[in-house]
Amino acid sequence: MIGLRKPAVFLANLDTNGAVTAKKAAIDSWLDGGREGKTPSFPEYWNRDDVRGALIAQQGLICAWCSCALKLKSSETTVEHYRPKDYKKPDEARAVQGDPHKGYPWLAYTWENLLMVCGECNQLKGSFFPLQEEDQRVDENSRDQLSRERPLILDPLRDSVEGALKLTFSKEDDEKYPRCYAKAAKTPLFSCAEETIKRIRLNGDGRPDLITQRTMVVGDLWKNLEEGKKKEEACSQAACRYKEHAWAAREILKGHAPHLLPEPEDDLGFLLRTLGDTLSVYEGDLNHYLKKDPSPEGKQKTRENYCTET
Repeated sequence: MIGLRKPAVFLANLDTNGAVTAKKAAIDSWLDGGREGKTPSFPEYWNRDDVRGALIAQQGLICAWCSCALKLKSSETTVEHYRPKDYKKPDEARAVQGDPHKGYPWLAYTWENLLMVCGECNQLKGSFFPLQEEDQRVDENSRDQLSRERPLILDPLRDSVEGALKLTFSKEDDEKYPRCYAKAAKTPLFSCAEETIKRIRLNGDGRPDLITQRTMVVGDLWKNLEEGKKKEEACSQAACRYKEHAWAAREILKGHAPHLLPEPEDDLGFLLRTLGDTLSVYEGDLNHYLKKDPSPEGKQKTRENYCTET
């Protein structure tokens, strides 16, 4: 998990689209009426191309929670609401879990509340959103006071994530595996870091692929560091914040080669090159399929099928 930067963008499908504007008004009316009547539905305008494109500009093709690589177009690449738009269990059940909120439906189409994550993290996080002080929970009657909440889930857009997590190596069966832990208990985000690690299973509990990928990134970085100057560029690229498991690479470089930590402009350059390469691959594949049926109807059907499958 790594700190992200939210770009300032204008998104029609969150701001001016007539259907979105009407839906926001319906949600506000329902909340102002004490949540009486039928609960509003939530059409997934956050999955439109302009929103997903802006999220890629925000974090690259990397999961905001676990830092694994994402596919440009895939059902496993999902848009996550940091503060959940709704709750999926009765109040009694949520209260037992220590998380009795009724959701934040007024934030369903708020750009500042959106992240892009992998399908597994989306399922694990779900509508879970505990606070350090439950009596400070905001509802529809105090929705302009979100700053008073102290969430127990790290926010990669607002929290000092890299100051809250540390990289350690645990030994299992003569192998060392890179794992993340909360930094010293006296740090402000200690409880948030612990809860986030547990909830998202950032140490691979039931997620063996996550640890395998992180171990490969860390192993390659150590090898490149040992080779010295000729591999310095590769070391820096491993720590670009838009690259998978960059937080682990950055932790290692901080302690062993801080001069190789990339600057913000290096991060941006890596993002642009990566997206350019990815789009070129998709364009080549699509053109290949378009040649199979060059008629206008065939091309349209091919585009629709290709975008759905990829």
